[in-house]
Amino acid sequence: MRTYRTVAGICLVAGIAISTVPSAYAAPPSGPTNQQQSQVKSSGDSSLAQASGQAEDTPSTVEPTTDRLVVKFKDSTPEDTKSQLLQKTDDVAPSETSKLLKTTANQSDVVQMSKKLDATAQDEVVSKLEEDPAVEYAEPDRIVKNAASSYPSTPNDPMYSPNQWNLRTIGASGAWQHATGAGQTIGVVDTGITDHPDLNAKVTGGYDFVSPDYDRDGANGRDGDPSDPGVLNASENWHGTHVAGIAGASTNNGIGISGVAPDATIEPVRALGIGASGYESDFADAITWASGGAVAGAPANPHPSSVVNFSAAWDGQCSATMKSAVDGAHARNVPVVVAAGNAGVNANDVTPANCLGAIVVGASASTDVMTGYSNWGPMLDVLAPGGTTGADIYSTYNTGNESPAQASYGPLNGTSMSAPHVAGVIALMKQRDPGLDVESIRNTLVSTGAGVNGYSRINAEAAVSAVESVDSGPVVVNGIKELYDAQGGAAKFGTPRNNESGGLVDGGVFQEFSN
Repeated sequence: MRTYRTVAGICLVAGIAISTVPSAYAAPPSGPTNQQQSQVKSSGDSSLAQASGQAEDTPSTVEPTTDRLVVKFKDSTPEDTKSQLLQKTDDVAPSETSKLLKTTANQSDVVQMSKKLDATAQDEVVSKLEEDPAVEYAEPDRIVKNAASSYPSTPNDPMYSPNQWNLRTIGASGAWQHATGAGQTIGVVDTGITDHPDLNAKVTGGYDFVSPDYDRDGANGRDGDPSDPGVLNASENWHGTHVAGIAGASTNNGIGISGVAPDATIEPVRALGIGASGYESDFADAITWASGGAVAGAPANPHPSSVVNFSAAWDGQCSATMKSAVDGAHARNVPVVVAAGNAGVNANDVTPANCLGAIVVGASASTDVMTGYSNWGPMLDVLAPGGTTGADIYSTYNTGNESPAQASYGPLNGTSMSAPHVAGVIALMKQRDPGLDVESIRNTLVSTGAGVNGYSRINAEAAVSAVESVDSGPVVVNGIKELYDAQGGAAKFGTPRNNESGGLVDGGVFQEFSN
């Protein structure tokens, strides 16, 4: 029998309308129900370091031009046939300088064109390609800008009582009496993550899917480091760090904030680069990889997420590329939680909120009403706290401008902040029953929520209590999990005989394993 032991330490270094949905975007076979980012940064202080700024709304946009296409050839199409078909683009974008960049998770080819194409040229080249029976579909690879155990009822995190109205609104502390997210992983597809004492012990693995055009981490493209080097956009900087803290910051550790799922693991998956921007094909691959799917050129994910959060929104229909990623995660029983967007418009016209299968989250205010900026409509599933200027969502942050500096806490508001509340609650629910399917989760979140402006604002305690607990045995979490994974895991130590226990003289914790 082996006993793992670790000592915990604190390091301070650091409106409603109905519209139809095109049949091309029908629900996946498993059948999601059709009830289906920018953020605003506000001034405020923190207990670790100050993070302040003028309130500013920076909605996501889609560039009118793109230099990439996504082409899905039918199975068994020979490579020379693919090359010949691409010659059809000659009079639009000379193909002698175009090249196949990569294959996406759904086996589509991403083609780098010799120049950026405007909307007319995009339509022309797509039409030419789709004339051939060997092409299943073609579409522009759009460039998206600014997408960016039990705990006490009152944890000892100093910002919980004065700042975290959001957790009190959703009944988080009541939910913690039933589940804390132990054994669950929250995939955060975003700008990456920074070093932070309220996050470091929670982070596992991750990957960087940002293409070279939007990368500035020195690696020139995809790599295994999901750290956030900064996006050179003050209103979007450290977006991933803020989102991660909402979902699962360390809790009851005497510093900073509390997270919705205190014992869940955070897996950062970087997909948004300079300007919190990037290509849709990279977003789709990031969602696929985080949810346990295979992505060409990337290693298999050793820690597939239990739920994936993607706090981003931009105008347009759900592309086939994004639809495939959301459908794939749905088929693997991994919910994809997305932000409804902050433009105050019908989310039917905003993606990935209009990708059937995603769990779509609008924003509520501290007064428990829907915010004026939140997108609305039948695609929304639930509301969750997103905050408003002066009553924001406080979370983990960084004081840096162009690059990471000191770990801090800061206030932001937007549907980007709403989504990770839901992802955290789902982690709590899946601890109770890891086999929960996506539609059961969606229906439970809706049916147990509080009525707010015709929508259901999530109630964490009610949602978690509604899930019948399935005893899956002891789990390995936190610092012990890091050591366990790093030193051989189950192959070396066997399975846990009990859950992590505390009470050691020096403040450490221990756990016993079968080997």
